Amino acid sequence: MMIFVILAAFIAVMLLRDGGGLAPGPHATVLAAIALYVAVAAILEWWNTVRTLGRMNSATLGADSGWRGQGLRQMLTCGYLLGGLVGLLLCGLGDLVEWATSVPLLPEALMIAPFVAAMLAVWWMQYPVHLAMRTRLAQRPDAVATPIWSRAEFLKYNFRFQFLFVAAPLGLILLLHDAVLLYGWPWLTDALLAHGWSPGPDWLEGLALLAISLAAVLVAPAIIVHVWATRPLPAGELRTDLEQALARLRVRCRKILLWESGGVIANAAVIGMLAPLRYVLLSDALLRHMDRREVHAVFAHEAGHILSHHLFYLLLFLVGVQMLAVAAMGALAGLHVPDNLVPASALAMVAVPGFLAFGRISRAFERQSDVIGAWLSGTGLGEGPDADRVTPEGAAVFALALQRIALINGTPPGSPNFRHGSIQSRVSYIYYLGVNGGSRREIDRTVRRIKIGLWALFLLSVAAAAIAGQGLTA
Repeated sequence: MMIFVILAAFIAVMLLRDGGGLAPGPHATVLAAIALYVAVAAILEWWNTVRTLGRMNSATLGADSGWRGQGLRQMLTCGYLLGGLVGLLLCGLGDLVEWATSVPLLPEALMIAPFVAAMLAVWWMQYPVHLAMRTRLAQRPDAVATPIWSRAEFLKYNFRFQFLFVAAPLGLILLLHDAVLLYGWPWLTDALLAHGWSPGPDWLEGLALLAISLAAVLVAPAIIVHVWATRPLPAGELRTDLEQALARLRVRCRKILLWESGGVIANAAVIGMLAPLRYVLLSDALLRHMDRREVHAVFAHEAGHILSHHLFYLLLFLVGVQMLAVAAMGALAGLHVPDNLVPASALAMVAVPGFLAFGRISRAFERQSDVIGAWLSGTGLGEGPDADRVTPEGAAVFALALQRIALINGTPPGSPNFRHGSIQSRVSYIYYLGVNGGSRREIDRTVRRIKIGLWALFLLSVAAAAIAGQGLTA
């Protein structure tokens, strides 16, 4: 959830950097508002931490309702982080850093800084929960021996693997965009005019931003694997097996990487849409504490994301939402809403439905990859009418891999997860398929409908944005 909030914070900065309708307050007032914003974020998360620790010490620790309450409190904190930043932008944060506009990326970095400070305060307050859960986990009879981070290590991990995951590609987009506007704009305009072109500045800027954004998205994985602590998976039997599995599925990646977390986190990920810049990551704790079949099952889940083109469709969704925001701005301008209120109003119109839809789409994609992982752990890639069936053996292997990850990470099985769903719900669905002779067909049909809907959203949003643009220039 936090990654989505970070993404939304950057979008808010891009849309509201020049304010959003309210008269800028005195600089001293804005500075005081920033301090209050960070302090309230810390207080909110302190309250969440106290409630969570109390729940952990209660006799009903395993009850799902307690973890749902924790999830609601986390949503409240995330909503405050984003809403508070929007409030600061509306009240003159951009005006406060106006002196920095002659330097590429510097004004955006200064405007996002209060959000970063508030986010670090939240993670600082979250640490006792991490410490308590890791301590309790170590006391279990079936405990997996993993290190316990210090508070500084906990902050470093979250900053690197959550904030920088979003900030690296978006920062590159903003840096190049600002550099084009500041230094390349006069030269580019003169060159176009010399060849008989006379594009309007809005058209030219939009085209430049689109080209920069596409280039940054494509090269971002190469940046992220350097920002994160990764190195190539050592040569050996495991890497050979995994590379052969990718070949059987007819999917490609540049490298399979070892994701170093100090032996604390069991996780895996795939980043990158194009094979030459696509990486599959397996964490150190996952490889250290899971057996070969479980590692293969987790790897098959990540291969399922590649096989089903999930990253592309998530990008398609985000572009569609951005185009809807452009269309909303045009519609609001047509309704004679004051110009300085249009960006904030458009952001408010698309933020909540976009957030909810993103979670629903992500969970469907994760479920499809879960089923692919269970399918490949059984008789996957077989032939015949039952070739797409999830066998009881495959379901058991994959479900045990999920449960093992939860145990290593200290994640309560019933704890909700915005993008993945709870471990308990995922395991239950996989076991249901294995016991009842289920197959990939049901979830594949569901995801197929989602993908058709995403194409429809994209095409309609582009058309709406084009119509809105004509209205704005008429």
